[in-house]
Amino acid sequence: MLKIKHTIFAILSKPLTHSVAQLVVLMAFLTGCYKENDVVADLWDSRGQIANVSVWGLGTAPGYTTATSITVAPGANVNLYLQYFAPTGLSIKEIRILQRIGATTSPITPLLTVPPTAGQFDATARQQVANVTLTAPATRGATAAIFIDAVTSNDLVATRRSVTIRTTP
Repeated sequence: MLKIKHTIFAILSKPLTHSVAQLVVLMAFLTGCYKENDVVADLWDSRGQIANVSVWGLGTAPGYTTATSITVAPGANVNLYLQYFAPTGLSIKEIRILQRIGATTSPITPLLTVPPTAGQFDATARQQVANVTLTAPATRGATAAIFIDAVTSNDLVATRRSVTIRTTP
C-alpha cells in the first residue's frame, strides 16, 4: 500500500504532461487485467443443429394453407402438408406425429411415424415436402391438437409445431 501511495505521489509531482501520460498508461495497465463476464454464453447450452419444419399446414401441395385450425365432420379425413429439411451434415431420422385430444392438460400421445423418405424434394421450396392424411376424432365436438417432431441423426428434436382439428358439434 505504501508503494502505491509513493507511486501516485510521484506521478502527481511531475509536470502535467508527464502525469497525464503516465496516468493513461497506469489506467491501461489496470483495465487490461479486468476480465469481463460473458453474459451471453450463460444463456444457452448448444448441443448441435436441429432439423427445420418450415411448414406444417392444412391441405396438400400446392393448395395448402397456413391456417392452424380446421373444423370438420367427425371421422373425416384431414390432409396436412409438411415442408422440412436438415442442415448440411445431418439427416432426419424420423418424423413423429403426436396428438392431444381434449384439454391442454391432456397427455400427448404418439399417433404415427412418417419415414423421412416419404417426402419428395421440391425444387421451388428447396425442401422436402410430404402430404399426410389423418382421421379426425370420431366424437362430436372434440378438439385434437396435432403436433409434429422432426428428429435428426444426432437425436435432437426440432421445435414442435401444431395444428388443431375440431369436429362439428
